Amino acid sequence: MLNTRDQIESIQNKVKLYQSIQRYDAADKLLRNSIEKFGEFANIRYLLGLNFHMQSRFPEAVEEFKNAIEINPEYVEAILSLAVTLCDLSQYQEAANLLNELESQSKEQLPNYIKGKIANLHGECGHLYSESNMPKLALNEFEKALDLLGRMSDIRLAAAKLYLNNNEFEKAKFHLSELIINDPQNQESRVLLGLLYFREENHSKAQRYWKEAQDINPNSSSVKALLESISAN
Repeated sequence: MLNTRDQIESIQNKVKLYQSIQRYDAADKLLRNSIEKFGEFANIRYLLGLNFHMQSRFPEAVEEFKNAIEINPEYVEAILSLAVTLCDLSQYQEAANLLNELESQSKEQLPNYIKGKIANLHGECGHLYSESNMPKLALNEFEKALDLLGRMSDIRLAAAKLYLNNNEFEKAKFHLSELIINDPQNQESRVLLGLLYFREENHSKAQRYWKEAQDINPNSSSVKALLESISAN
């Protein structure tokens, strides 16, 4: 006869199978029966939350993720899932607060895959703030993401563009230069860096970066036009 732990593990496996074939009703019934039989387990409440989330029933998912965290306050996956669901509900600040609390732990104590997930969530929140025309909040989230995971090229490029729009040129230069180091084949970073130097009337550096951009994609008509314009000056 299986002990409680083995029975719970078996239930989890069945639930994941039901979810994979979109039998959410069967998954829900199995999870609720297990709560009646075995009592409260954080991972069961977490799976209930996931089951609701897969059905876009976000308020109910939030409730179950919170139940899981109440049972186990250190349940990182539940905290991350709760933050994601709050973003789905446009409750960005509450999601950001959750991530900040999670990061209050020493970064060295967090596994790399968890750091990656937190970084992705900060990046997602940053994009949402940017789309909502809140650049300062967006940049705050982008910087947090990059502090955790510096090789996020899309986030670094988005941050650089926002700094450019805010006329914070030195910060834009920093991110574009870092992007070139981490993503050598990124053409757009060289185009933007060239534009920054051209604005500063440093034509030799602007030309250098545009030529590097052209080397990456010789067929780019926009880069060709930039090089032609600088030759005319």
